[in-house]
Amino acid sequence: MAARRSAGGFNIALAFGAQVDRYQNLVAAGGGAIRWRGNVNSATAPERVDAATVLTAFDPVQRLLLRIAGIDGYIQVRDAGSSHA
Repeated sequence: MAARRSAGGFNIALAFGAQVDRYQNLVAAGGGAIRWRGNVNSATAPERVDAATVLTAFDPVQRLLLRIAGIDGYIQVRDAGSSHA
C-alpha cells in the first residue's frame, strides 16, 4: 500500500483493492499502526474516500503511477498518537 501523510492522519492507496486482508483487518479493528519514517503511528477511523479527495497528498510522480496502474480505491485514517520505533 502507498501511504502519504495528511493533516491529522494518512491517505492510503489500496493498490491491491479493498478485498485484501490488510485493509479488511484495518476496518474490522477500527484502526491499526502505520510505520512512517521511523515512527509507528496509531491510526483510527479508516474511511473509504474517492481519488479526488486524496490524490493531491501524493507527489506528481506517484499520482501518475497510481493513475496508470488504475488504482481507484483509497482510505483515510486519523492519527491516534505516535511513538518512535
